[in-house]
Amino acid sequence: MMVIPCEQRVRALGLANVDPTTRVSKYFTNNIYKAVYEPIWISIRGIDEWKILKTDLRVRAPIPTVRASRPRT
Repeated sequence: MMVIPCEQRVRALGLANVDPTTRVSKYFTNNIYKAVYEPIWISIRGIDEWKILKTDLRVRAPIPTVRASRPRT
């Protein structure tokens, strides 16, 4: 198996005393994933530096819209 296994397969491998990480391609490991996406990761500031917006926090009803289609008769 060379993909990320589903939950059922991981469970079955566990019941068979087989380490599921031995059945996954090296391209799905954390180290390879981090190495591939490292150049495009943009760090974000911590929550203590987030700007708090002064907005109304109440949930509003959605604005009704009319779908573009033929009228029903």
